[in-house]
Amino acid sequence: AADSVDLEWKPRAISFVLFGGVMAGFLGPRLCYMYKDLIAGHEFAGSYLVISAMAALAMLMIGFTRLAPVPHPEPNEDTGRPLRELIRTPSVFVPILTGMASYALMTFVMVAAPLAMVRICGHPVDSATTAIQWHIVAMFAPSFITGFVINRIGAHLTVGIGLTLILASAAVSLEGISVWHFYAALVLLGAGWNFGFIGSTTLLSESYGPLEAARVQGMNEQLVFGTMAVASIGSGALLQLIGWKAVNVLVVPIASAAIALLAWGYGRSRRERRAASEVG
Repeated sequence: AADSVDLEWKPRAISFVLFGGVMAGFLGPRLCYMYKDLIAGHEFAGSYLVISAMAALAMLMIGFTRLAPVPHPEPNEDTGRPLRELIRTPSVFVPILTGMASYALMTFVMVAAPLAMVRICGHPVDSATTAIQWHIVAMFAPSFITGFVINRIGAHLTVGIGLTLILASAAVSLEGISVWHFYAALVLLGAGWNFGFIGSTTLLSESYGPLEAARVQGMNEQLVFGTMAVASIGSGALLQLIGWKAVNVLVVPIASAAIALLAWGYGRSRRERRAASEVG
């Protein structure tokens, strides 16, 4: 979507696509709860069956979507920078790393939270369902304004706000384990992911040319979603080993390091723009 619109519309295109997740925030957890006993003797098997059917419907819709054609280089035409050079470019690796941090930390805490609520803190399943429901809404509801926020204050500051909200989520979780602590922490976590991930994606989309898009996007998606998968798999095991509070303690150094990297990248980009304007 971002590559199918003009530069000034990129943040809004990314936001509008993710805004569709608001409906998922209401429907997903509710469908999971409604159909968890659909297949007798196999709890939650019905939930996965319904989710699989919805995924198949989404694939069908994507199959009929027509996006802008991908440019192909002519023979002997410059195809852009090689991947090895791209990954060493700060304007590329900084948003990739902040996007990885935003997505991995969100997944890491989100997966552990309902387990901690029900298995460790003794809260009812309904409360865990509601917590995840509002977390997903918080992930996607800001998307309607995130693009405008990026255009107003810049992508770097937007990512910084997102990572700060993730830190605030960890602080709330460390403060207590009541249902309302979980609700507040997961809402902050969702909003933090939204600003952090959309801001990082916007920064990255401004760092490459049309002929480099496939290489950069492929590398970014492999790294971001690979890290997310590792965080998802390791979350439950670490929750069992070290507990809910320690899980949130782990968030602090990673989010802080991402903020420091973002600040370095922002300072570097400002110096480069200043130098370019002086030369011009």
